[in-house]
Amino acid sequence: MASSSLSLLAILVALLALAAEADKNTTHIHFFLHNNEGGLNPTVVKVVGSRSQSSFGGIYVFDDPLTEGPDLASKLIGRAQGSYVVAAQDPSSALLVTANLVFTERMYNGSTLALLSRLSFDTPVAELSVV
Repeated sequence: MASSSLSLLAILVALLALAAEADKNTTHIHFFLHNNEGGLNPTVVKVVGSRSQSSFGGIYVFDDPLTEGPDLASKLIGRAQGSYVVAAQDPSSALLVTANLVFTERMYNGSTLALLSRLSFDTPVAELSVV
């Protein structure tokens, strides 16, 4: 019994050490994504329609600018390129999002982040999973 407690304690200490090390390597990236569904230059296009009364089943492809500031005229730092599917029967609740965030400026030039996540409309701040 004491041996298993010591093993568990050793595992916990190792995990805490890894967490502390990971915290030193944390990168904070702040950007704004601009999704334009209309006008002369839309950044999102519906590629598959829905047979239902709602948007359920609709598939969209996007290529959105990522900027440093909230204004579209602020410095372009990359693109969000991917697709989303209205995968919930209540289309106002959530989307399935797959995307690559492609960065083009400064130290992140050439870096990408891949997303595969559920985008919920129930919260004021969106949190998406980075794969």
